[in-house]
Amino acid sequence: MKVIKKIRCGSSIFFDKFDDYKRKDTDWMVFVDKVPGKQLMWRVKIKDDDLMMFKIGTTKQQHIDMIFKTHVTLKVGKFLVPEFNEYIGFDISELNRFDEVFNQLDDLHKYQKVIYDAYIENGSFTLTDEQLNKAYEEYKKYRA
Repeated sequence: MKVIKKIRCGSSIFFDKFDDYKRKDTDWMVFVDKVPGKQLMWRVKIKDDDLMMFKIGTTKQQHIDMIFKTHVTLKVGKFLVPEFNEYIGFDISELNRFDEVFNQLDDLHKYQKVIYDAYIENGSFTLTDEQLNKAYEEYKKYRA
């Protein structure tokens, strides 16, 4: 299995700059030349790294379908990662299709809804310092 591209994701990409942020692990999206079987994604935990491995060539639509067809709402957070969106060709104008999904997140992931709302408001995959602080405060409500 050959690694083609590795993109850090999860809460650490947003909150590492905060002194009191304590990450439990590092989440990665790893694009590889093959995954076992006919799967498009394979999840692996290695020490402090949580890897979501995707077969290279997985299309933007297949990534979107993983959210709606598998009903795994927690995977929607990958669409908040600017580098991932750029890599698969996902544009900010498409993000609002996930509105209902972001409204259904559990308490531990409600900070993602804050980030989602900010992206929609900004019309880009960017956050102001104020928006980032608001997302971090939401994160700490359930994780501290």
